[in-house]
Amino acid sequence: LGFYAPGNLGELLSGEIAGIQMTQGVLLGSAILMAFPTAMVFLSLALKARANRWVNIVVGIVYLGVLGSTLLTGRTPAYYVFYVIGKAALIALIVWHAFKWPQKTRG
Repeated sequence: LGFYAPGNLGELLSGEIAGIQMTQGVLLGSAILMAFPTAMVFLSLALKARANRWVNIVVGIVYLGVLGSTLLTGRTPAYYVFYVIGKAALIALIVWHAFKWPQKTRG
């Protein structure tokens, strides 16, 4: 949605967004950050209960921090605040459920 906001496309074309130069390192870091949710889907199926529980708790807390830090850019339009609140609520639910998971699976 950010592409549709006035001025954002111009920043994108200039290679600097919100004062951050879009270098290969920044883009690689962003790609790694965006790959974690996809990896978590697989890991939630592949890991044993104890490891799964802690990975979901740790990654969830880290992502809540990352998400919260995106609100500190000084440019937070209403659509993005809505997105952050929804995503933060879902991540918080994942962390909460991971805390409540049993230590072992039944079987």
